Amino acid sequence: MNVLLHICCANCACYTLKALEEKGLKATGFWYNPNIHPYTEHQKRLMAMGFYAQRTGLPVIYEEKYGLDGWLEAVKGVHHSPEKRCAACYGMRIRQTAALAKEKGFDCFSTTLLYSKKQNGSL
Repeated sequence: MNVLLHICCANCACYTLKALEEKGLKATGFWYNPNIHPYTEHQKRLMAMGFYAQRTGLPVIYEEKYGLDGWLEAVKGVHHSPEKRCAACYGMRIRQTAALAKEKGFDCFSTTLLYSKKQNGSL
């Protein structure tokens, strides 16, 4: 089964990819994180993802466009509520991943946001 895996950062990808591999699933990464601010941090994480992918041979589809304006629009009106802001942000990235998975013919999709202890997995 081919999985499109939304990757929030290379650190969270390591365990998730190992777990998918152990289940016999073949993953392709998808880097799409318009929420990362400032721009310099976005670029550092993008470069770290590229280094990890190159080192491990992981195929990755990159959305390299910064995209902060779209993210700000998505969370407009909920920026004072962390729970609602996180839900809007997760939704934005999951919808984009689902659309790409459908477009590219993947069997399913997932996200590293479900693994990270720094993420709100209860959303």
